Amino acid sequence: MKVTVVSGRCNYDCPDNRKPYGVNQPGPTIRYKTIDVKGKNQEKVAYQLSQSAYLPLQLPYNVFGLGQAPNFVDSLQVGIATNTTKQLNHEFQSVIPNSQLVIIPYPIQDPSKWSSKLFVMPSRLMMLTGAALLGACGFIAGIVAILHWRDRVEDRKEKRQEAQKFHFDAIVFDLPTQPYPTLPYPTPIPYPTPPHLTPLHPTPPNPIPTHPKPTSPYPNPPIYFPTYLPKNTHAPT
Repeated sequence: MKVTVVSGRCNYDCPDNRKPYGVNQPGPTIRYKTIDVKGKNQEKVAYQLSQSAYLPLQLPYNVFGLGQAPNFVDSLQVGIATNTTKQLNHEFQSVIPNSQLVIIPYPIQDPSKWSSKLFVMPSRLMMLTGAALLGACGFIAGIVAILHWRDRVEDRKEKRQEAQKFHFDAIVFDLPTQPYPTLPYPTPIPYPTPPHLTPLHPTPPNPIPTHPKPTSPYPNPPIYFPTYLPKNTHAPT
């Protein structure tokens, strides 16, 4: 992560209300806090152009090595030295690693209004990360599509099985509203007596009792014929 703190001043007045970048300022303090891969707190402090005597060959910016940073940089604090008791520092949250950050301390006496410019350098890792993200999304979308297709196939099978079932509730019995017509009861025909079984008496002494005519709701009730047999005789077979 590359951090540069500028002076935030113009030569005279900034034209068109542009933010003043100025030049690299000597003496600012830069500190960041984050969590490394092992879950431990990582904190580093650096000074920009900390020495001007004896012709030092210092860079006009600070470069921090984050290592295998799994997440954003939690906080980045920038402070500027002053000859008063007021502290001039500001904290920036969630800074993207592998980027260049330019801090503009303007106005210098109001740290709450300080701003920053973030420049991200695209690399091959960003392309690989985007490709991996798209691949993961496509894989998940394929699984969802397959499960949806299987669900629709199961629904079609269930609908076909329901259509082939026989519903007894759908049967309507057409019952008659009027009773069956009553038919005339036929007159019973007496059974003729054979000549060799002619009774000796005009009235048989032991007549076989006849059953009463039953009442039946059926349209064709059975017919009973009364039969008189003489004593010590049997009915013909």
